[in-house]
Amino acid sequence: MTNRRYFATGSETAFGIPSGAWDHWYRTLTDSLRDDQQHIYPDDTERADAVTSIPGPYKITGDVGGYAEPYYFGFILEHALGKWAASTAHGADVFTHSIVTTESDIEYFCAEKGLQAINRAIRYAGIKEENLRLESRMGQPLMWTATLKAFKDSLVFQIADATVETGYDSVLNPFMHHELVLQHGAQALSVQSFQLNIRNKLADAYFTSRFSNEWMFEGREVSGTVVFKNEIAGMIQRFLREGGYDSPGVTTTPYSLTATYTTAYPIAAGHYGVLKIYCPRIDLNSADFPGRGRETETVELPFKALYDRTVNYAIVATIKTTHGKPL
Repeated sequence: MTNRRYFATGSETAFGIPSGAWDHWYRTLTDSLRDDQQHIYPDDTERADAVTSIPGPYKITGDVGGYAEPYYFGFILEHALGKWAASTAHGADVFTHSIVTTESDIEYFCAEKGLQAINRAIRYAGIKEENLRLESRMGQPLMWTATLKAFKDSLVFQIADATVETGYDSVLNPFMHHELVLQHGAQALSVQSFQLNIRNKLADAYFTSRFSNEWMFEGREVSGTVVFKNEIAGMIQRFLREGGYDSPGVTTTPYSLTATYTTAYPIAAGHYGVLKIYCPRIDLNSADFPGRGRETETVELPFKALYDRTVNYAIVATIKTTHGKPL
């Protein structure tokens, strides 16, 4: 057996208890999950130096990220947004799933990380996604980074090589920055680059021990930044003439944002993987027109997504994949 790096996720039978089956395998490019053994050092008049050490909260946090691929990315989206909404089958092997934000809590899951240095792996239980960041530029793959919190971890033996090999898709097939459109009424503009953050506000709760046995869900914030290059003149005029001829107006009109990504290769005969992200209402909060020497000018617009009462969500993600339900 060869020592190797891998990252796999699965469901839990109950909080902190892995089901024992790994459903998704990831080609992770970044992995910074870490154990934080915090200590409390009370003030002590006995000595000038610290004397007493009390074990404090034990935290497991960090980031995991890589290329967004259709087979497993629905799992990442569902644990960031919170609610699977519907599925449509395209024959026997291709499905389209819709995932929306939920008012209730997001689900726990478990994961395992293979260590290349030794024939061991770290198994994590009771995980929640605190933040999911998506980033893409024209002509480039869609990248994701998830900030995770875990209840506990343990050192286990690595999974067999054959199992790891069959877990991955045979070919790296990420979503590409195919088409990204910012809509304002009937007008649509192409976007050079795009960043989206889905932040779940999770408060630590240490009720029964120094290990956090619950994260209280206190809301969600969806925000991001779009960058225009070829459309800079139109965006400057549109941003500054929202309510008047040449200056900001008293009121503003919300935009909508639609981001569509397609895979580099087909996922099945006659089907490419597709990821569509739709925010029905976004506010553009500021406009930055940076100048960098003789580089082509751009305009950077940070935004915040709002809940839309007509459709009952702030954001919906639709993914076309070969993975059925559950994601």
